[in-house]
Amino acid sequence: MQNNNKALRSRVGSVLIVIGVLTVTPWPAGGQSNPPSNGGNSADPTQPENRSELEQLLQKSADLAQSGDLQEALVYAKKATQLEPQSSVAWGLVGNLHLNLNQLDRSIKALEKSKWLSSQNSGVLFSLGAAYFGKGDYARAKDLFEAGIKIKPRALAGIFNLGNTYVKLGQPKIALAHYRRAIAVDKRFWPALNNIGLIQYEMEDVSEAIQSWQKAQKIDENATEAKLALGVALFHQGEQAKGLSLVTAALKADPQLNSLDYLKANLWGKRLLNHTEEVFQNPQLDNLSQSHRSERVASKIREK
Repeated sequence: MQNNNKALRSRVGSVLIVIGVLTVTPWPAGGQSNPPSNGGNSADPTQPENRSELEQLLQKSADLAQSGDLQEALVYAKKATQLEPQSSVAWGLVGNLHLNLNQLDRSIKALEKSKWLSSQNSGVLFSLGAAYFGKGDYARAKDLFEAGIKIKPRALAGIFNLGNTYVKLGQPKIALAHYRRAIAVDKRFWPALNNIGLIQYEMEDVSEAIQSWQKAQKIDENATEAKLALGVALFHQGEQAKGLSLVTAALKADPQLNSLDYLKANLWGKRLLNHTEEVFQNPQLDNLSQSHRSERVASKIREK
């Protein structure tokens, strides 16, 4: 079966999840240990009829995931685990789908099973790290991301997520190094530039933060989070008209950005959040619905 090259990307908190990091083959080569189940009577993967049916289930699940139907994709992925309980990829796909559905405990259970069956699958390690990140276990997430990167040193999502984890662990300088490493892998990966800007702003290196967000915008003008941050920074640097214009455009394009809690979950620091709240309350901020304005005023920064 051919691997699907279109990776389904979503976020759990600030972590990037890529379903495509799991190679869609029923028995990946290398590093897999398949202890016998059911008294040694599990389906024999050397038999074409078994291999074909498992491949069909995995491919159907992957196709449904790519189309956005995660619940139905999960149905087929679970059927694959029932057909072949020793398939690391099937369990990994189940875990990844639960992860994208933000069902973290179920995700961890399936991904731990996949990891036990294939400890050298970097995709499983990255996904399991993302699940523990979502649970707030940043130390375990860090270990899993680092283990995955040892296997696959240029894995963009793994490097980026490790940077996010170091932010949560209160080590922004180490996080910066990983974000820059992500950019070295893919110079057009604007989420890393965005997060570099977030750290720079908290360090009061405002001019550098503005440059980082401008670079992100140059790469992708639809990078709404970078657009919002840039607008807030410019507003507080005295370029109020330009700043408000960018903020307005970002909020219209992505209503989630109206919530300070959402921004905090995506690693916005206290300094930038305070400045953002000031802009949100500015009466000149126009072209926004009354409901969004009310949401912004009501949404306060929660202290841990």
